[in-house]
Amino acid sequence: MRNLLRLLIKYYAVFLFLLLEGLSLFMLVQHNHYQHASFINASSGVIGFTNKQWTGITDYFSLRKENQKLQEENLRLHRELEKKSAHSADYVTGVIPARVINSSVYRQKNYLTLDKGRKQGLKKQMAVISPEGVVGVTESVSTHFATVIPIINTNFNLSAKIKRNDYYGSVSWNGQSHQTAQLDDIPSYVDIQVGDTIITSGFSSSFPGNKLVGIVKRTEKTPNAAFWNIDITLATDFKQIQSVYVLDAPLREEQTKLESTHD
Repeated sequence: MRNLLRLLIKYYAVFLFLLLEGLSLFMLVQHNHYQHASFINASSGVIGFTNKQWTGITDYFSLRKENQKLQEENLRLHRELEKKSAHSADYVTGVIPARVINSSVYRQKNYLTLDKGRKQGLKKQMAVISPEGVVGVTESVSTHFATVIPIINTNFNLSAKIKRNDYYGSVSWNGQSHQTAQLDDIPSYVDIQVGDTIITSGFSSSFPGNKLVGIVKRTEKTPNAAFWNIDITLATDFKQIQSVYVLDAPLREEQTKLESTHD
């Protein structure tokens, strides 16, 4: 209290000046229509600007919560979709949400790292998709993390088909654009057009069928060639990928074990 009194006594002239200045401005605004209107307009602009900036700040800090809500809603929809599209009650696919915490797009052997691992139920060779389409398969799994081989890895291959006519081939990547992959093994007599949708065939032990891979970007048929040269624009943008879903088919290991007896 003493310090406050000392401060008031020391700077009383400044405080008195500010008080008188404030009273003068108040009386000027109150008793003059022009100044009153100008003050109201100016204060409205300042208040509006302040509110706009504050709203922008609060919106920014609420983005994380909104993204979490969207991911949970997408997860619920994915689970419902998987249940409806499963071939039988024994082949219901589990869906595990995860976030991409590291990735590469400019290497020949690109990879992604997820923030989920064995503790959350992840295993090797599980399918990974994004809200847009196919991403890849899990490769290495630790207690809390997992790495993924994406489509844009020269070691990646995926059985896929043309949605319009069900002709199937293999999706691979030639190591060039991170936005484009190749659809191989489509015979030259098959009708394929730019704009055709490419989806998973369901022949893979990891991937269920009918997951979006991409759209046909370019087709080329060389003379006397037995197969088309086809480029597809990938549905997943690997430079912006953040949230993914890991799919687990309970019968995958049984299928893989059975098929390995024929190798």
